[in-house]
Amino acid sequence: MGGKRRAACVLVVVLAGLLTAGSAPAAAAPPATPTPTAVPTRTPTPTPPRTPTPRPAPTRAPTPTPVPTPTPTPVPTAPPTPPPPCDTKVPQATRAGGFLQVAGVPGSATEAPHAGAIVLTAVSPASMLPPVLGDGPLTEVTLVKPVDGSSPALVRAVAAAMHFDCAQVEMGPSRDYLYVTYAFHGAQFATYAPSGDQQSVELLTLTYTTVDWEYQLRDGTPVATGSGALGSTPGGGRGIQPVAAAQGPPLGLLLIPLGAVLLAVAAVAILRWRGRRRRRRGTFP
Repeated sequence: MGGKRRAACVLVVVLAGLLTAGSAPAAAAPPATPTPTAVPTRTPTPTPPRTPTPRPAPTRAPTPTPVPTPTPTPVPTAPPTPPPPCDTKVPQATRAGGFLQVAGVPGSATEAPHAGAIVLTAVSPASMLPPVLGDGPLTEVTLVKPVDGSSPALVRAVAAAMHFDCAQVEMGPSRDYLYVTYAFHGAQFATYAPSGDQQSVELLTLTYTTVDWEYQLRDGTPVATGSGALGSTPGGGRGIQPVAAAQGPPLGLLLIPLGAVLLAVAAVAILRWRGRRRRRRGTFP
């Protein structure tokens, strides 16, 4: 056992000496510089050119065509109906009393051809009636009528001082005339007054700018017409013209040239007849 220890100690001493001897020369000599190993140069592999992939062209969305808005066909507008002429060519009243026609004021008349007209009882003053109509100054007219459905509208017309382009009055037979018709231009109902028993009658004062009239007397004289402004005096016959005379020259004037022609033809015929007799006498004695 002691021998093994001794041998181990000797072995350790020997190994220590060897290590000391080997390390001294190594310390004396400089360490050798290692030669760098040349790294082999790697030839780059040529990269083939990259063929660009064609990009698909963007598909352009079609622009939507706007739907045309249909233009509405204009509805043809009928031309406005012209108002009836303001003249005396209105239906004649065939009974006593008469009628008033004014735009916007319906009346209570029902008989044709005066349906819708305002019923009148009388017209005054006498200077505005035949046969003296036009002989003196033209004045305002008083219309006498019964209270009826037209009364409220007429009262409003008076209160509002409404003007009417035309007011037509036709009156039927009386003692002096067969009929008379008026066409009042620039008419206005100036006053209104109830009258009669239980105020069953109305009096309307009609004023105007100008008036046309037409009438026929019972004595068989031709139809007469006239016109004038309020306050004027057309005069006896100066503003009145017989309708028959205005239509053309008298028949006698037309017959004068015809008679002359007939006389000339008769004279020529007589001369020829005498000439023939003379020839016959000369041929046959």
